[in-house]
Amino acid sequence: MTNLSKSKSILYQNADHTVTLIDIPQSIAEAQVLTGEPLYNLLSSEPIREPYRSIEPKSEKAKANVLARQGPSDYERYKQVISRGLEQISTAHRGPWCVKRSSVDEDKHVRRRKRKFGAEEQDAPSQVNHEPNSDNHERNIKASGDIPSLAATLSSNEEFLTDKVILKPDTVLDDIGDVFDKLVCNPGEQTILMSTAEPHSSYQIPPQSRFCLAEIDEGNAEHCSKILFSYEEHALASLIPGQFDIVVLDPPWHNRSVARSGHYQTQRDDPLIILKSMLGKHIRLHGIVACWITNKDSARAAALQAFEAWNISLIEEWIWLKVTGSGEPVYQVDGIWRRPFEVLLVGRKSDIDGSPTDAAELADEVGQRVIVAVPDLHSRKPCLKSLLQPLLRDQTSYQGLEIFARNLVASWWSWGNDVLKFNEVRNWIETVEEVKSAVPID
Repeated sequence: MTNLSKSKSILYQNADHTVTLIDIPQSIAEAQVLTGEPLYNLLSSEPIREPYRSIEPKSEKAKANVLARQGPSDYERYKQVISRGLEQISTAHRGPWCVKRSSVDEDKHVRRRKRKFGAEEQDAPSQVNHEPNSDNHERNIKASGDIPSLAATLSSNEEFLTDKVILKPDTVLDDIGDVFDKLVCNPGEQTILMSTAEPHSSYQIPPQSRFCLAEIDEGNAEHCSKILFSYEEHALASLIPGQFDIVVLDPPWHNRSVARSGHYQTQRDDPLIILKSMLGKHIRLHGIVACWITNKDSARAAALQAFEAWNISLIEEWIWLKVTGSGEPVYQVDGIWRRPFEVLLVGRKSDIDGSPTDAAELADEVGQRVIVAVPDLHSRKPCLKSLLQPLLRDQTSYQGLEIFARNLVASWWSWGNDVLKFNEVRNWIETVEEVKSAVPID
C-alpha cells in the first residue's frame, strides 16, 4: 500500500495507483495554486450520511422487464472492479473518507439556481448581504490601494480590443461580458482578483491560468480554436501554441432529472459534435484525453466516436464511485435505475487512426481504475490534475485544457460558459466561522 501522497486531497492510494480515495473540494482547492498549500477552503455540501433510498423495482418480474427494455449491459465488470477497490480501502485505510468540510445549504444553492433560469421564483431565498466576508477575502488577495477602473487598466490597451486580455492586479470590468469570447490570461505566479462593477462580483484567477468564457457551439468553436492557436506563452516557448498534452471534458449530457433541477443546462443533442472537427488539431501526439460520460450507452458511444475523430485510442476506464461519509455506496452498485458511479474514458493520441474499443475487448486491452469520493455540490467532480499527470511522458513541461469547465486550474487553460462558476470569491473562505453567512455561486 502507498500511504498518503503530498497532496492532502489523496486520502488513500494503493501501490499501483489503481485505487484512489480523493476529496473533491480539497482537490479543487489545491488546483488553485502552483505549489504549496491552498489559500482558502472551498464551500461544500455536507457529506452524505446514509445511502439514498432505493427506487429499484420491487419484484424480480419488474426488474426483468426493465432489463429487457435496457438491453445488454457491460456494468457487471464494473461491479467487480468497484467491489475490489472498496474492499482495499476499507481494509487498509483507517482515516476519514473525506476532509472536514466548510459546508453550505445545498437546497438554498439549488433554489437560487432555479431562479436564475426563471423557475420557481417564489421558492428563492431572500437576498443575503455577503459583503463583509467578501471584502475581507478580497483584501487578502489583492494588493493595497484603490481598485483601478477598466478604463484605466485596459481600454487603452490594444490587446483588450482584440481576442486576448492580459489581466493586471485588481482588474475591474464594467461587466462580465467584457471578457466573453476572449482569451483571458493571468501570466503571473500569484492569484489575481478580477471584479465586475455592476453587479459587483469578484473572481480569483489562479496563477498562470488562461480561460475562454464562451459558449461551445457551432458559431463559436472555430473562433475559440483560433484564439487557442494565436496565444504564445514565453515560459512555454518550447511548446507549440494551442496544442495540449492533457484535455479533460465534462460534457453536459442530457439528463432529465438534472434538467428538472436546474443545476446546469444540458444538451439534448450530442454535446461533442461541435468539437469533433476542431479539437483534434489541439491535441499533441501522445497527449491524454479524459472524457466524463453518463451511464447511458448513447453517451459512451458518442464519446468513443469523438475519440475516433481525434485519433484517440482508449487506454483506461476510471470509475468514480460515490460514497457516504462512512464509505458506503450512495446507491446499490447493481442498481438498475440509479447507479452510484460515473465513468471517465481515458485515451491517448496516436499517429494512426483511432478506433472505438469494443466492450468485449475491454477486459484484456483497457486498464481500469477506481476513484472513490464523497460527492459534493451538484456538478462538482474531482480535479484530476494530479491523477492524470503521471500518464504523461513528460510531466515537467506540458499544457492542460479543460472543456466544459466549472472552475479554473493553475497553469491550465479552461473553456466553457461556466468556467468561473466556482472561482467567485464568495465560494471560498479562510475559516469555518465564515460559513454561516456564505452561499455559493449560482
